[in-house]
Amino acid sequence: MRYVINKIIIIAFIISNTNNIMLCSDSIDKLRQSFDIHYLAWKDWRSVYPFASSSLACFDFVEIGNLGNEVIPMIIEKMKENPIQNHELGLFMIKFTRKIHERDSFPNPQTRDSIQSAILWVRWWEVDRKNSKEIFMSYYNDYVEMISTGEQENADELLQKMRRMGYDVLPYISVNIIRGDISLIAVVKKMTNTGFEDNITSDTFRQWWEENLTKWLLPIPK
Repeated sequence: MRYVINKIIIIAFIISNTNNIMLCSDSIDKLRQSFDIHYLAWKDWRSVYPFASSSLACFDFVEIGNLGNEVIPMIIEKMKENPIQNHELGLFMIKFTRKIHERDSFPNPQTRDSIQSAILWVRWWEVDRKNSKEIFMSYYNDYVEMISTGEQENADELLQKMRRMGYDVLPYISVNIIRGDISLIAVVKKMTNTGFEDNITSDTFRQWWEENLTKWLLPIPK
C-alpha cells in the first residue's frame, strides 16, 4: 500500500513538473500570445461597454477561460498589476482551482467584493499556496479527532473547509482515501462533480485517481 501511495505522489509530481517544463517551451509563447490577444480585445470591449454588469457577454473574455489552467500565472499577473480593472478575471480562478476564499480572509468580510478577491488570489498564488499541505493536514487531523469523539457537526464543517481549498489539495485528499478514509470521497465528489458509486472502495478510487489526476493538477508558481 505504501508503494502505491508513493507511486501516486511521484506521478503527480512528475506530471506537474512536466507541465512546468512545457511552459518553458514554444507552447508558452503561443499561449501568451493567445492570452494577450483576448485580454486586449476584452479591454477594448470594456472601454465600449464600461457599465456592462458582466464581461461574460464578451467573446474574448470567455475565450480567456477556454485557454485552460496554464494561463493562471498570466491572470495572476494582470490582477496583481491592477486588481480594480482586472478583478473579473477572478471568475476563471474559481473555475480553474475550485478554491473558495474563507470569509475571514477578506480585508472587509462584510462586502467580500471581487476586487478584494483579486487581491486574495494574488496572495494565495504567491504566498499562501505554499502552506496548502500544512493547512489541509491541520484540518484533516482535527477532522479525524472530531469523528472519533462524535463531534459530527464540527467534523462536517472541516470537510467543507477542505473542499473549499480546491484542486490544490486533491492529491492529499486522495492519499488519505487510498489509505482507507472513504469519508473523504464526498469532498472529491463535490469538488470534481464526479458521480462515484455509493459502495466505492479505496482500490476503486485509487484506479480512478490514477486515470484522472492530470485533469486537476495546477501549474507550479515560479
